[in-house]
Amino acid sequence: MKAAALIALAAAMVGPAEAGPSVRTIRHVRIIHVRPIAGRATARAGHARVDLLADSTALPPGGAATLGVRFTLDPGWHIYWRNPGESGGAPTIAWNAPAGVTIGEVEWPAPQKFSVPGDTTYGYQNSAILIAKAAAAAGATGEIALRPSVEYQICKDVCVKETARPSLTLTIGSASPSAAAATLADAAKRLPAPMPADWKAAVASSSDELTLTIATGQREPAATFLPYQPNLIDDSAPQRSDPRSDGIALHLRTHKGAAVPAAVDGLLLRSGQRAVEIRAQMQ
Repeated sequence: MKAAALIALAAAMVGPAEAGPSVRTIRHVRIIHVRPIAGRATARAGHARVDLLADSTALPPGGAATLGVRFTLDPGWHIYWRNPGESGGAPTIAWNAPAGVTIGEVEWPAPQKFSVPGDTTYGYQNSAILIAKAAAAAGATGEIALRPSVEYQICKDVCVKETARPSLTLTIGSASPSAAAATLADAAKRLPAPMPADWKAAVASSSDELTLTIATGQREPAATFLPYQPNLIDDSAPQRSDPRSDGIALHLRTHKGAAVPAAVDGLLLRSGQRAVEIRAQMQ
């Protein structure tokens, strides 16, 4: 890689780095700040390729298109989910959208869980696509150049902070599906489903535990909950499942010193099924 890099050695980590069950815990981490690569839809920065995709060849005035930031990772490396867990850091996207264009919130696919003794994190290996909606003002004209700054922490046996700046230009006008439309449609299917209207969720707090009860209308033999709020639960502690005739109760050990919110948001994961977004009010 020809990009200049500033290399710093950290004397100690806040938490150990990991990249799956086979990875050793490390106490020293090399942080490399890689100069951004600009001027093309695909940007290569260190240990990942980052693409900016759109499902449409144009952006209609007053209309919208789906954007995707696709990470293709070198073998053995991983990046993090919106809640990285007990170490790591979530990717951030500064869209730098021009006037007349609004970019919505990033939508995250359900993550993989990485665990080594004493450290559990959530993220993605191999590849991941983060999705957002782009909307153009009714009076928009011409072309829209998108050049987001994508910053992320990527880990294997070291953790590296990288920045990539992919770019994409969309014309304002009549739209047709792009070459990436099928890829983004498939990525959208991997996003968590909203909680069904007939489901009920509630959470109760004790001194060191949250009990999350979810009524799905059927017995759920097992499930896992991943909170959106970092440092809410002890991510390394086992989650005890209590199947009910109409759902499930999950017993979650709270993180030491965690502030208990008025509502708990996150993902319900069940084997072989699509992740579901859960919002549970504190009882």
